[in-house]
Amino acid sequence: MFQAKGSPIWGTQEKNVVSLMEKLPKEKLIVFNLTKEDLSAPGDATLLNTQFSLDQFSEGVDCVVNALQSENDKTSCLFVANSPEEAVSGMITAFCVKSVQTIVKMKSMVEDGITEKDWTEKLIRRSFEEGQAEDKVDHYDIIDSLVKKLSSGELGKILADKAVDLCEEKINFRNSIKTLKEEFDKSESFDKKMKTLEILERYFYAVCIGSYVRGCGEDGFKMKFSEWVKENSCVSEMIDHGIRFWKDMTFFSLASSPRSAAA
Repeated sequence: MFQAKGSPIWGTQEKNVVSLMEKLPKEKLIVFNLTKEDLSAPGDATLLNTQFSLDQFSEGVDCVVNALQSENDKTSCLFVANSPEEAVSGMITAFCVKSVQTIVKMKSMVEDGITEKDWTEKLIRRSFEEGQAEDKVDHYDIIDSLVKKLSSGELGKILADKAVDLCEEKINFRNSIKTLKEEFDKSESFDKKMKTLEILERYFYAVCIGSYVRGCGEDGFKMKFSEWVKENSCVSEMIDHGIRFWKDMTFFSLASSPRSAAA
């Protein structure tokens, strides 16, 4: 079992959830079953079946948002999946949803006169809106292009990168892309190419989730992620023509902008 650092969000490939209960907080638990198999879960846990396969990704996001939007920040999430990649996609989604809930709560405390506005805005900015130094992060053309096309793209990417880094115990989507591409360049393995493109698409979706949450979360998620994707037609177009396009090619390019040597 692996955790999003500092958050009540876990992932696992262990199907016997009951055996993991001793390691989890004694708070309400929502178990997201991504396996398409029957799970054994404790009776007091909420069990939801969904998936984060790339072909049905929006379904998973909608399920997580719907499950968490009425929950408090202490509710624990456990994503049970057949692969770490699927679990991490779910974990990133949960972290982004919980983050915007925290932002809403902090702003309401200002309205209620509990905290000062300037102090709260600085805390929100420092916690959720300050990205890493540009020379510390690998950049990819398709991601940079996506950020420019989305109305909350910049804030969304910052939140997504925070989520990706906090969920990196098993895999860091952003950092793994370059490593996998280098392995493909050496071996020209079809499997390596497919894995690189999968992780790139999952990172792409992470930025979409961050942007969706920052754009729609503070209003109570009146629009579903699946609806948001349709409204932002560039998302599916960029996936089809900027990522999956390379699957049938004998080579591919990420047109990445590497971190500095000092990173």
